[in-house]
Amino acid sequence: MDDAWRSIGDRLLAWFATPSHAAGAALVERIVGIAGRVVDVDVRARCVRVALERPDASLAPAIAAAAEDLGLAPEPRRLQSIRIVLESPDPEHIAPFWALALGYERRGDVLVDPWRRDPTIVLVRDHEARPHRERIHLDVVRPAAAVAAIAEAVGAPTGPYGVRHADDDGIEVDAVPGDALEGAASWWTLFAAVARFATPTADVAALVASAAARLADAAGERVGIDVRPGSVTLDGGKDAWEGDEGARAPFVGVAAAIADAALRAGATPEPADLRFVQLGLDAVDVPAARAVWRAVLAAEDDPRAHVTDLVDPLGLGHVLFLQDMDADDLERRAQRPRVHVEVLVPSDALEARLDAVVAAGGRVLEQGDGRVVVADAEGARATFVTG
Repeated sequence: MDDAWRSIGDRLLAWFATPSHAAGAALVERIVGIAGRVVDVDVRARCVRVALERPDASLAPAIAAAAEDLGLAPEPRRLQSIRIVLESPDPEHIAPFWALALGYERRGDVLVDPWRRDPTIVLVRDHEARPHRERIHLDVVRPAAAVAAIAEAVGAPTGPYGVRHADDDGIEVDAVPGDALEGAASWWTLFAAVARFATPTADVAALVASAAARLADAAGERVGIDVRPGSVTLDGGKDAWEGDEGARAPFVGVAAAIADAALRAGATPEPADLRFVQLGLDAVDVPAARAVWRAVLAAEDDPRAHVTDLVDPLGLGHVLFLQDMDADDLERRAQRPRVHVEVLVPSDALEARLDAVVAAGGRVLEQGDGRVVVADAEGARATFVTG
């Protein structure tokens, strides 16, 4: 295998540094020329990530050569992906709830985002009784009609903000309704401003990606451009579309221009299954837990003083935010977690990541067979998975 590529889960991934969105979009065009079709490509302002299914592994050398020809340097140790593991006495029973809440497809005890943008959910059977609320929960923001369908199927939401649902084991998801972005047709505000366009051909997908990249670069806005067979999804990043006074005019302007360009290229809006997913973690000592999870996820602190978000500085990962937990809730704190985060990394990146976790105050609990379980000081766990 070419040195640019690493095995992450069941796919081959490569990561290349770029000077602009346009440089990443140029690689999309090259890949369409090589393969005659679209593969999964995530274009960002400073990088581009390519993912191949195993049957497409023969494309890897040519794609790496195209990236080299474009002057893009591989940095495979930056690669990672996350999965969420939910333990349940009866995975079969809770699977429909999570498929509905997230808008995912079910494949046995695994639930997947059909567009391969958001974390896979893995359901694991475990009979231990754990009646208390989990420390980790999911937030999902979807168009209002999709959120209303959840309530219609499982009952009215609860919680302090009126958005909380839980499966029959008590594992929670906050399902938040989003709105259309005024002034930018086809865009939705789902914490992040997002839009998806169906692309009937690979050439249309490449045109949409190139136009979005050119417009984002010209405006100085960061826009995620996720190219998939059959669609291109645009993502402005959490809260980046708005300022203190509401929607930022520069972002709305570039979003509207991208939508217009997509339509001219022959794409059509496809908003029905848009979503934004983030993780929430309850902690007694938020700064200490934040330090550990910053290392776990190779993330950075959101610079805003009023939030606790951990963010991927390159815009490829998912947000994890922290919130206060009652120190006197001893039974909840002592309960073994049912929700785990799995972080899939290249084997040659694992040692440095573990060193960072331990230096930040984390602990290594178990190690072996390509899996290392770590925890913060309060017991919230993550598992690193290699190769």
